[in-house]
Amino acid sequence: MGEYTLDLISKIETYGCQIKLRDGGLGVTIVGGMKLPPDLLAIAKQHKEAIRQELIESRTSIDLLQELGVRAVLVTNSSEAERHINSLITSEQMIGLDFETTPLDGYEADHQILGPAGLDPLRSRPRLVQLYAGGDTVVVIDLDHVRVETLLPLWDGRLVAHNAIFETRILDLISSPAPIIDCTLLVYRHLYGCGASLAQVAAETLRLHVPKAEQTSDWSLESGFLVGRHQRQSSTSSSDATPRV
Repeated sequence: MGEYTLDLISKIETYGCQIKLRDGGLGVTIVGGMKLPPDLLAIAKQHKEAIRQELIESRTSIDLLQELGVRAVLVTNSSEAERHINSLITSEQMIGLDFETTPLDGYEADHQILGPAGLDPLRSRPRLVQLYAGGDTVVVIDLDHVRVETLLPLWDGRLVAHNAIFETRILDLISSPAPIIDCTLLVYRHLYGCGASLAQVAAETLRLHVPKAEQTSDWSLESGFLVGRHQRQSSTSSSDATPRV
């Protein structure tokens, strides 16, 4: 089915059409679909679920952000980081917080008992911190270039994270005691009686399908968006008519 679906997508694109996910990955839209021969459009509608799954599996976090109308701003100096953090604090909005880590020297290999160093704040260090309080911008702070003390104003903010014990441990090492962080994992457990990954929670509660493939250490910029491949694993965005498939 995979090869057939890829071939179908390729045929659709040869007519100058674009296939895009919509509604956070719940549906598919063919931009310029009226250019397609009726039989090909009918086949596309028949296989819309396979097309949707193929697009979900191949898309990146950048694709999801673009679908949601959000841009990622990479911050590489302390003064700019301080400005962004102060703006988030004064907004009085709940601030989503997520750390990505990199192993300390000597801990690059996974430990047979302790597991990946990237999941242990004592064997790794914060590499990036991502902050989002709604709106069209997510702030990504590069802690290779920004002083970690720049994060201290976050202690006065309303913070939330998934599996917040991880972020709490990191912040406690920066300055103890750590600030209070609300935890979406605990809320989910309270409501549904079981745990779930961030990707599962996003799919079930927000109907968003989060890409899962970016998990190696390679940092770059592409089209104004940060492309992050990180250590931390997930814990347990007429001829011009746009028909919806």
